[in-house]
Amino acid sequence: MKFRPYPSAVAALLLVSGCGGSSTAPPVDPTPTPTSSSTVNPNTTVSVPPSSTTEGPTANKCGNLPAGPVTRYAISPREQRTDGSITDIRVRAKPGFDEVWCLDKDREHRLDFNSNQRNSSGRECCWINDPSWSFEDPDHIAQEGQALAGTNNFNFRLRVNPRGARGTIYVQAEVDGIKSHQWQSGSGYDIAPLRLVSMSRNEIERDCQCVFRGNGIYEGDRCPK
Repeated sequence: MKFRPYPSAVAALLLVSGCGGSSTAPPVDPTPTPTSSSTVNPNTTVSVPPSSTTEGPTANKCGNLPAGPVTRYAISPREQRTDGSITDIRVRAKPGFDEVWCLDKDREHRLDFNSNQRNSSGRECCWINDPSWSFEDPDHIAQEGQALAGTNNFNFRLRVNPRGARGTIYVQAEVDGIKSHQWQSGSGYDIAPLRLVSMSRNEIERDCQCVFRGNGIYEGDRCPK
């Protein structure tokens, strides 16, 4: 799956009530799925296939979730560890649902993502094939990405080390042929990659005034959300 970088001024579109991880996925195993890891190959889009694919939904997989098909899907940040310590997820939010995940260009990061699938009634629903993930790294600041074990591939981990460089990474996922919205599958967010931007600490303090808490919740005295 390939996509093109989206300029930071692109407006976004669509709907959710609490994107931020499928509630059907078991608790995250801190050990990533070894079979789904991919090392970055410069100048390419890195596709991370599902660790397991099924021929159809099962009661064990879907539990009591309503029937599909999946019509809306979204990815969002779950956790950020910087130089080994959990830290706030800082966001630069501009009008038009133009948002990026801000990363200190002089530090190393481990970034976890949630994803959430919904049917045409807006309810979290059963799915058929586990999600697949991909990321585009034109500035070569990513190290590797892999789906997390025990989450049916609904959670993803990306390791980033800018080594002082400015850059952008574009992350997107797909389930049952439905590509992901960035941040939420509601409000005004578009079907597009979620962008991560490495920048200086001073830029983060100046421009990234929102702290993302999950499920569409932001904090910050000067956060425009």
